[in-house]
Amino acid sequence: WTGGAEAAEVEAEEEEEWKPKGKASAKKRKAEKPPSKASWVASPHSTHRTDGADETVAQIAVRLGVPLFDLIFLNRAKLPRLSGEDRLKRDTRLLVPAPVDVQAVRAGSASMRDEWHTVAADMSFKDCARGLGMEPRELLRLNTHIKGLQVSSELLQGTRLILRQSAHEAEEYCHWTFPEDDPANAEPSYMMAR
Repeated sequence: WTGGAEAAEVEAEEEEEWKPKGKASAKKRKAEKPPSKASWVASPHSTHRTDGADETVAQIAVRLGVPLFDLIFLNRAKLPRLSGEDRLKRDTRLLVPAPVDVQAVRAGSASMRDEWHTVAADMSFKDCARGLGMEPRELLRLNTHIKGLQVSSELLQGTRLILRQSAHEAEEYCHWTFPEDDPANAEPSYMMAR
């Protein structure tokens, strides 16, 4: 398993191990070079070496404050049969997932979504824009999906306006609903489209 700085070290070692034979063209050197070993991409993590105490993987996960499943999943490539009941040998190296920063995840996911505003009461488009602290022309540009919308339009209660568009392209759809649910009011899911 390699990742991050470790991946660069492994690639550097591979470069040192392989030496071209004599003077050869770039094409021949490339053809002679062995393929690089697979590298893995993983979320932020640290390493932990077992100290020889008679601990199970589940106990190590509790002590380190990480979910057992995440600890096992992150180490599957190196230890494919790893389970929570396993006792590890001294100096076994485990990859430990970094704790999730909930605020950072929320901020990141918020930047991937459009920001919407629902009009609370009937009002003019200009009054709504002023109340939101926006220029009416800018708000109009963001809401071209509403047919016939103009700066002089009157907005009805419940009208949804886009205040900020995400840089990411996403298609809104509903996974499923109960038979008695109105799909228009269901919580949307997002499928990323490029």
